Amino acid sequence: IMLGVFDGKIAITAFLISLGAIFMINFYYMSGVEKTDYNRIFSDVVDVVTSNINKDDIGNAFGVGNDIGQGKINENGVDLSNTKLLKIFPSDTDTIYLRSWVGANYSNDRWTSLSPDKTDEFRKLAAAGVNPQNILRNFLWITKGVNINKNYKYTFDQNLGLSFIRVGIAYVQIRTGLLCVPPMFISNSLDSKQLLWGYTGDGIYSVRRNLLDQPVYFVDTVIPKYNTDGFKKTFLNKQAEYEKLAADVKKTMDSPQGQANSDTSYSLIRDELLYRRFVYQSYLNVPENMSGELTRLAQKIVGNSKTTFEKAEKIRVYLAQNYSYNLTPPSSQKTDSVYCFLFESKQGFCSHYASSMTLLLRTLGIPARYSTGYVVQTKDYGEYAPTLGLTEQNIIDRSGITVYPRYAHAWCEVYFDGIGWLPFEATTSFSNPMHIEQSQAGQTAPQSFEYDTHEEFEDELPPVLGEGIEVDTSKINYKFIFEVALLVFSAVLMLVFIRAFALLLLAKYNTGIRREMFEQFDKRDAVNDIFEYIISISQKHILKINPGELLMDYAKRIDLQINDSKIKFAKIIPIAERSLFSRHEITETDRTAVILYASRLREHILEGKKPFERFILKYFDSTFNF
Repeated sequence: IMLGVFDGKIAITAFLISLGAIFMINFYYMSGVEKTDYNRIFSDVVDVVTSNINKDDIGNAFGVGNDIGQGKINENGVDLSNTKLLKIFPSDTDTIYLRSWVGANYSNDRWTSLSPDKTDEFRKLAAAGVNPQNILRNFLWITKGVNINKNYKYTFDQNLGLSFIRVGIAYVQIRTGLLCVPPMFISNSLDSKQLLWGYTGDGIYSVRRNLLDQPVYFVDTVIPKYNTDGFKKTFLNKQAEYEKLAADVKKTMDSPQGQANSDTSYSLIRDELLYRRFVYQSYLNVPENMSGELTRLAQKIVGNSKTTFEKAEKIRVYLAQNYSYNLTPPSSQKTDSVYCFLFESKQGFCSHYASSMTLLLRTLGIPARYSTGYVVQTKDYGEYAPTLGLTEQNIIDRSGITVYPRYAHAWCEVYFDGIGWLPFEATTSFSNPMHIEQSQAGQTAPQSFEYDTHEEFEDELPPVLGEGIEVDTSKINYKFIFEVALLVFSAVLMLVFIRAFALLLLAKYNTGIRREMFEQFDKRDAVNDIFEYIISISQKHILKINPGELLMDYAKRIDLQINDSKIKFAKIIPIAERSLFSRHEITETDRTAVILYASRLREHILEGKKPFERFILKYFDSTFNF
């Protein structure tokens, strides 16, 4: 078409420009899943090319090849390679902690996450709207430490001994399904990026998209300054105010009237009390063979201290002043690593310090947990200049601060009633950034920090074109309009063909990909997601579910309609109900049965379609792919 209107050079130039523009526009408007698929193809090609190059660096993520991340406490120390894992862009010069994993249970030199029963209990709390990450923000709102205006702008009082900063985080080479976030983050930009992130466990977050595809995500976080009067007096005094309110809520929260109470403050306090109950049931266990000696040491350290903060600080200072940092500490074949660290060698690295503080606090009845991730100290900033008001646009050309495996770290987090989890740094070699005077850090921070929990992360709408514009039709160049129209038409036509071709390639490439993803998910999550997929395609292509109809009754109607002994919906309903509504363990056999049914159902639906419908459904309906 273009060759018939323009001369050859113009036509070819216009064609190439259109082709490039079409690809960029097409990629921009793709869904996140499609972008991830394209990038997975590219990533697979790169992996093939680099399969024999830098093997130690490929897949070097936290929890892979690093004993700290896997919860082990032993002599292997820290990975000191130079793999570039992350880049961060802080708005201030504070030391940044990035948590990726939490240990709840300690035994035989190793931390593990919550038990399956406790994980199920936590997920039910989260499903009911109890979000531990909001506890600090709710505490500040209830005790008037934060103001919220009608546009959801949050203004915090910095006289509380808290520093508020924004951190941009970009994944460079790290490959993990776990999310790296500051331990006290209070809002993030992840929802607007549709990363499908959520809780894997208490304090552990996961994503179901490749974070290497995301340019940057932002987290607004709190950093406590424990040695300031603002924190020790003003902030902690608010805890006493909160506990008075909590005492009243505690009296009625389990009653029908309390559960039906929709008052905002009451609801927020009730949620914290529900989570607090879970915390005290989950984070106080100590190995029996060490309990006695740990208790005696802890009581000796804290003496007559009364408050949680005083006890935590005394244990932190004791460990920092009486033990030596050593990446290759002496080990004992006869005793536990933490016991050896505390009572024999008195040498170790961050895992030993964090584990010791966690267990010592637990013997005093104070909930504590072992957290791992990365720490970027002020000395690592180099020439990086912090900038307030960080956005994707104003950090594109900034170098950021690179996070390497050697920044891997472990620390202790302590639960403060009403406030939530606060991190404590006991390791001797670290600068204890949370324990310095506020005048020595956070100098660029404003007296009040204002940010928007969601609107700042939404793209601004462009102005409406054509409003108030008057056009002189007598001067319109119709030939030019015709030529432009032809160009636009050819570009759209090209877009259609490219889109169709790309979808065909993706459909071919994706055969079995999502099934493989389901096989890698947590069993319960996989069963729930596949069951949702089964219900979706069953309603769309076979029978609609009737209002109020039980799942088993609906399954029997589907089975009658299909009439195939190999495709029995009713057989997997008990598995789905067990996964959705009970705490019973979901086995590999359960997951396999649900995947097999979904595959057979999909093939049955395809067989019943006419050739053209089958082609469209198979290659162009992303909701139908499995």
